[in-house]
Amino acid sequence: MPPGKSASLSNLERDVKVHVRFRIPYATRWGQQLLLVGAGALLGNWNPRRGHLMSCTHEKEGLVWEVELLLPWARSYSYKYAIVRKSGHEVQGLWAVPQGTTGTVSATAEDLSVAGCVWAVDTWCTLGCSLALPSGLSNGVVVEVSDTWVDASHPSSVLSTAAFAKVICTQRPTPVSEAPVVPPTQSNTFTTITASSLASLQQPEGQASSGGSSLRLGSGAPASLRVRAVAFAPEVEICMEPVPGEVVIHFVVADLMLAPHQTICVSGSLPELGNWMQDQALELTVACLCPLNIPDAHEPRSFGGSSVQRAPPSTWEGSIRIPCEVFPFSYKYSIVGAGEPLLEAGESRVVTLPAETTAQPGGARRVRTPRWFLQVRTQLEMCLLVRVGPAEWRERPWRGAGVAIPVFSCRTESSVGVGEFLDLIKMVDLSQRWGLHLIQLLPVNDTSVHQMWWDSYPYSSLSVHALHPLYLSLAGLRRSMPADLASEIEEARIRLSGSQVDYEATMAAKLCLAKKVFDRFWLETQSSAAYQAWFRDNSDWLKPYAAFCFLRDLFKSADHTRWGLLSSGGSALVERLTAPGSEAHSRVEFTYYLQFHLHSQLLQVSTYAAARHVVLKGDLPIGVDKCSVDTWMAPGLFRMDQSTGAPPDDFSAAGQNWGFPTYNWEAMARDNCYGWWKRRLKHMAQYFSAYRIDHVLGFFRIWEIPGHCTSGLLGHFRPSLPFATHELAARGLHDMGRLTQPYIRKAQLAELFGELAEEVSAKYLLEPTPGVFKLRPAYSTEVQIAAIKGSDSFAATVSPTQQCPKCARTPPEWLTQEVATTKAGLLQLRQEVLMMQDEEDPTRYHPRFSLSTTHSFAALPPAQQSALRDTHNEYFFSRHEELWRASGLAKLPAIMGASDMLVCGEDLGFVPACVPPAMQDLGMIGLRIQRMTSDPSQEFNNPAAYPYLTVASPSCHDTTTTRAWYESDPDRAERYYCQVLGGCGEAPAECIPEVMRVVVQQHLNCPSLWAIFPLQDLMALSSSYTDRPSADEVINDPTNARHYWRYRVHVTLETLLQDDAMCKLMQEMVRYSDRACPAMALL
Repeated sequence: MPPGKSASLSNLERDVKVHVRFRIPYATRWGQQLLLVGAGALLGNWNPRRGHLMSCTHEKEGLVWEVELLLPWARSYSYKYAIVRKSGHEVQGLWAVPQGTTGTVSATAEDLSVAGCVWAVDTWCTLGCSLALPSGLSNGVVVEVSDTWVDASHPSSVLSTAAFAKVICTQRPTPVSEAPVVPPTQSNTFTTITASSLASLQQPEGQASSGGSSLRLGSGAPASLRVRAVAFAPEVEICMEPVPGEVVIHFVVADLMLAPHQTICVSGSLPELGNWMQDQALELTVACLCPLNIPDAHEPRSFGGSSVQRAPPSTWEGSIRIPCEVFPFSYKYSIVGAGEPLLEAGESRVVTLPAETTAQPGGARRVRTPRWFLQVRTQLEMCLLVRVGPAEWRERPWRGAGVAIPVFSCRTESSVGVGEFLDLIKMVDLSQRWGLHLIQLLPVNDTSVHQMWWDSYPYSSLSVHALHPLYLSLAGLRRSMPADLASEIEEARIRLSGSQVDYEATMAAKLCLAKKVFDRFWLETQSSAAYQAWFRDNSDWLKPYAAFCFLRDLFKSADHTRWGLLSSGGSALVERLTAPGSEAHSRVEFTYYLQFHLHSQLLQVSTYAAARHVVLKGDLPIGVDKCSVDTWMAPGLFRMDQSTGAPPDDFSAAGQNWGFPTYNWEAMARDNCYGWWKRRLKHMAQYFSAYRIDHVLGFFRIWEIPGHCTSGLLGHFRPSLPFATHELAARGLHDMGRLTQPYIRKAQLAELFGELAEEVSAKYLLEPTPGVFKLRPAYSTEVQIAAIKGSDSFAATVSPTQQCPKCARTPPEWLTQEVATTKAGLLQLRQEVLMMQDEEDPTRYHPRFSLSTTHSFAALPPAQQSALRDTHNEYFFSRHEELWRASGLAKLPAIMGASDMLVCGEDLGFVPACVPPAMQDLGMIGLRIQRMTSDPSQEFNNPAAYPYLTVASPSCHDTTTTRAWYESDPDRAERYYCQVLGGCGEAPAECIPEVMRVVVQQHLNCPSLWAIFPLQDLMALSSSYTDRPSADEVINDPTNARHYWRYRVHVTLETLLQDDAMCKLMQEMVRYSDRACPAMALL
């Protein structure tokens, strides 16, 4: 039954009204208040502006928030709590629909009105609640609901994600003693869906307690617990009848980390709980089970379903009924199995009868003796529903280890030219044998924009749904491949087995051979039930993608702005191009064929990994290519005249320009509350149970770069608060022409161009005033400067004897170098500005990043320098914190709520102060790279000081490997060796395996939830795999916008699997760190 809906009711039940008092302890900060919202009109239809603000009372040393509502009797009510505060900003999307709900919430500031004030949601309680009411309650009965707050950052919330609930956590078999299944339509019971918290972690120091398990009451049935365990649709029935003067207490706790022989008990100060005698404690029973029905990696399966469902965790439940006179009582959970019972840590839990409070003049509240306690022998009936918090009995939180490897970098004995999806099966086997619970990949979407090696860049998506044909396993297209085709595939494998990926040759070979298989066996695939179900479920994105690919090939370009009348995509055009019998239909069907098999192979790997408790972690790029299916079909969701990038940071001193259009967030919010993102995440969840958000800072603010720029230096933040003219004037900054125009003087020309200074100034500059220059209009932007060619710029410098057809086609090396030097110098001159005029409001200005490093700044008087320095620091470090926090919290909850995947955010680089606490509130995992410290006073991060909600890594795909980094700077290596690794004496000149083992063990031992290592760093643990130059193991160079992503492991995964010594070393290191290990074959 859907939450908030009731079954057919008798006339008597329709007239019953129930006083429901919701109570929850929570220590709010100044200005915060709690709000309750839920399903149904009386609870606000999940719209916070129609929710109910709660009032607080002091109980002992804490605050308890409560609200009392008169509700008509219904079988269940679903609801959730939120922390709200009065808002001073008008930012769209402050109210976000909580995870697990449906519907669109208005996002304008005028709608955010509750009790006459404008409020903003700071955070939601992670777990939703469901209140179930028994039949037969009297009119006016009081129902007290005592809840416990669960933060998204609490470890129990992390372990409720798919990575744990569906992959890592061992599923327990149904106990033999389970009672028979009770049909859900039985009228003498009532049910509710539990959102139980996981009780598998010790509460981190300084963190508020959390909970969220629920009490459900039933009437008219024997006092026994009956359980129904159904995958994805659990139904638990508590058959205890509430009696006046007595209270039913129902204990619910979840722990997916228990061994098969262990159970959970409750012991306490009541006879029903054994009076603290462990052998007489209340034994809980399994109430909710999600069995995994996972086939072998090579077993065929259906691909019809595309919806993502949250698998409920296994929960343990039990009930007692006690008289009111025995309150208060105390209790604890314990794990019972082999050996002594393990009692949960900390003080005993205490349950008390809630007191009735009444408002007094001045806002004070007076506590009275509960009226139901005084009238227990009369007619008043009372139900006390207590949701108890999670048990905490482990000494330290769950921690795991993983490996990071791009798919294209894998190498097996059967892969053709590049790593393929089915190669990941060997990677899963290797991870399991090494004791690793996670494999982190780079994006796997199709990037075939240019149809050359530029497309090796995995973050420039042609489609956010389609998978890249590069990763197709040709041998996996059929169980039995014809001999002639198998021979051609083997020939291609041998030919393309180089040390690095040859992107263009590999793509050509794969598409050619796949087309031959398609020509022979397409009708067989097309008629299969699996294909037809998959096509039906994915046609909304598949058809536009296939039509786009056809037009890209037809026009020899993916730049859809050059397609004339076909430049604007639409459903009518797509249907015409993909209709059976159309001129494009054969090409379209080949696209369908490729995508079906790519989907099948990746899903096969995902299923195989889950069966072996290995998490597949995907990567969500921050942008899409301007020449993509998504910009063609929905251009209104993007700002096509702007580009996405990053300001200068440790990755690139000049900033980065990724070339992606920035998002029109306002339009996306109106699209079914970020519907484009929700569809994208739900599709991704088919394959992954965790994902990394690339550049999560972009959801708070993006570095937006004008379309006329090629670098990232002249960008600005969006959203932002640029300085108005009157603000700058008040600081003594009046001459905006001087501050916004490139500052070019004769001395700079000599410094940049040397003996070419006069020639450059004559060709590219104007001199309106002696000694003062400006760029000619034809070379006034970065794009125009980048377009300068050697033959155009220096034809006059080449003597007639040098000119020949060959020289015209291929300029000599000296000429190429001169052109490069000239372009670099002109680019630096163009960037000699201090302020940039806002393109939307010409009366406002953004300061240039690091403006104090320019010649223009140095030439100003000290007073103006001081004013500009203050303006710069305010803009980049303090002016936007509240705005950016609100911006991030407007988007991320809805996007994260689109799936149950574990979410990690790449929060490296120039990180605003508001981002870390916002990520903490959202329960998002951050990233820590040892060499990229956020503290300017520290050269290296200390992994022992990392917070729990982080991924610890010594390096990543955007940096050099640890071995290459260590060996590139001997002085730095010496400091690192002595200060961080604790080495004595002179540091080794090379990063020998002994050094690498200390680095890896240091990261494994740290408090982070995950320690994830690039495969190159792990291979450096053995001298058997360090014969390749470390510089050849680099995946990406962020300073090079046209980097060729072609790194491929130089040994096969089969070789690593057969290395018993390496496997034993990895197992020992993981076990020594006390990180969790999947089941493995011990050596």
